[in-house]
Amino acid sequence: MLADHAEQAPSMPQKDYNDPAAWTFQTDCSARESRLSDEKTRLFSADDHRLEVICVSGAESERPGTRVQWILRDVEQLLAKLNDPTCRSASGRIFYVTQSYTWSTLQISEEMFRQLRSSLGVNPRFLDIVQLFGEKAGPVEESHTSFFGHLSPHRSPQSLDIASQRCSFELGYSVKHVERHGRPFPSDPFSIRETGVYHKWDANVGNNTWIFIQPSKATKADIDKLSSQLPEAFQFQIHIAVLLGASEDWRYYTNYLEDSFSKLIDRSFFTKVKGPTTQGGIDVDFNDIRKLQILTDKLCRIAHILSLNINAGHQIQRLVQQLRNAWQPLDTPMTWALNDFEAKAGESIFCNQTHKARVDSMLRRSEGISSLVYPLLSETCDGF
Repeated sequence: MLADHAEQAPSMPQKDYNDPAAWTFQTDCSARESRLSDEKTRLFSADDHRLEVICVSGAESERPGTRVQWILRDVEQLLAKLNDPTCRSASGRIFYVTQSYTWSTLQISEEMFRQLRSSLGVNPRFLDIVQLFGEKAGPVEESHTSFFGHLSPHRSPQSLDIASQRCSFELGYSVKHVERHGRPFPSDPFSIRETGVYHKWDANVGNNTWIFIQPSKATKADIDKLSSQLPEAFQFQIHIAVLLGASEDWRYYTNYLEDSFSKLIDRSFFTKVKGPTTQGGIDVDFNDIRKLQILTDKLCRIAHILSLNINAGHQIQRLVQQLRNAWQPLDTPMTWALNDFEAKAGESIFCNQTHKARVDSMLRRSEGISSLVYPLLSETCDGF
């Protein structure tokens, strides 16, 4: 009797489970697209457009390793170059999306960006990384980062044994680095910067597609140099350049923080407490204590940011390990490339862990100083 009242479930389209795409979770991009539309004024420039494109010819071309570079200003130029045979047949395509300064809009229009993402088939989760950039009045989302990794089995009509075939993949992440800003203000000579990375290896056509958002000058120089290398295995060298480049100047910033911290610690023990200047009043100079508290707050932020970089390094390592497993058996060049990547990624992680350990040490010392100085101040004030 119950069956008479049961509602029939809506019919679902049948999947072809011999198709590797059937085993891939497809991200719903509607919410991300909506957020992008809501923030378009903050993210994209209305008139300052500059998209740098580099295409590198493959080993099968007449002139392997030839680089062609364009600076594009509007969507018409972008469409023309994306359909250009030089770009379509390139073994490597690199797109640089930049800002005129750190907290400005991206130098690309919303229409250009949407066309770029659609034409290249960029994973919608890359929009989470894009939203880390754009016009800001302060360090908004400085404590946030994003990562995604996606493997797509190679579609072969000859074999259903996809485990033994080279698969495609997509990878996106952001890393934070520091640079000297060269301005008289603020007194801290370093600023925190961010680089966004998107990489897709398409096994069906054998090419790499990259999108970089606001890389440092040094990292961009390394990318440009490595991009002309033809072997497929060199794609991982570019990730090494990004990760090691991001950890490069943290040592000097940590040196600056340690020096500032030591000077404040010394002065904090000699906080001035003067006798009453008016009846029933006292004059206490908390200036150095206040500066120490401000620096401690900054150290907490820095420790968190370094943790984000460490987590990003671990996530990229895990994805590369998945690729190693999926790409078996590996030829010798690819084996060397993956081994080198894991070693260099481990080096980057170690560097960031070392910087964070130094910051954590300063935070522990600050806690000890605070526990000593504040009771002394309280007793001194009570004595007046």
